Amino acid sequence: MLERGFLARFESESDTVAAFSARHRRPYSQSAFTSALDPPEGEALGPPDNLAGGLTDLLLARSSADRQASVAFDEQSLRTLLRHAYGPWSGFKTKDRRPAPAAGGLRSLQLFVHLAESTSLQTYKYCEDDDFLDGVSRQRATIADLCNDQATVRDARAQVTFVYDTRTNSPKYGARGLDFALLEAGHAAQNLTLAATALGIGSRCIGSLSHPKVCEACNLRTHQVPIYACALF
Repeated sequence: MLERGFLARFESESDTVAAFSARHRRPYSQSAFTSALDPPEGEALGPPDNLAGGLTDLLLARSSADRQASVAFDEQSLRTLLRHAYGPWSGFKTKDRRPAPAAGGLRSLQLFVHLAESTSLQTYKYCEDDDFLDGVSRQRATIADLCNDQATVRDARAQVTFVYDTRTNSPKYGARGLDFALLEAGHAAQNLTLAATALGIGSRCIGSLSHPKVCEACNLRTHQVPIYACALF
């Protein structure tokens, strides 16, 4: 269903561009065209200012990890990471203040948390409105299994998987809903990695996922599409 939507979208856009080009194809002046492309003179920007609150240091400290950090990874750490990545915040004038922007204010993501144990992988769905982890599955699997057996995540202690719920924004945006969901996942993942850095926890963003294994672990339905993940060390 999702693939058919993409095909229709691109066919429609291709027809529109072709029709526009045919209507507006006309002779042009080479000199006018050249002058319009002349770039402005370059200018050195100089060093940036340090951002308040230590954000500059935090951005520079973030890097992709592949081994476990020495700090504890407990329930409080997980709560802090999830809340900063995608959860709601109270105390603001708006009732639904979120740390990641979403197209049209339509929250298109669902977050699933995978916790690695010695012989199994526990998967939970993050219910952000209630700040609650709902148990989904427990399997004999590893985080690497979810990521096409990538060696860089074999020591990960947990993973957060970002899943696009097509029912949220596709009624308004059509096939472009996935584009906006990908942007939203990028915003949330950046929040997650920066929060992890602040806690001393390593992180690595993952784009290559084994969709069948992720769908099985998260017990996903046809309207739910895994699009991104972040391993935590």
